Amino acid sequence: MAKRICPFCKEKVKENATICKHCGSKLP
Repeated sequence: MAKRICPFCKEKVKENATICKHCGSKLP
């Protein structure tokens, strides 16, 4: 599973995530 970085909290999230599991922000 590929990962990307949340632009708000800089944590790793799944590539297909729509909301960061760490900070709850909507991902672009």
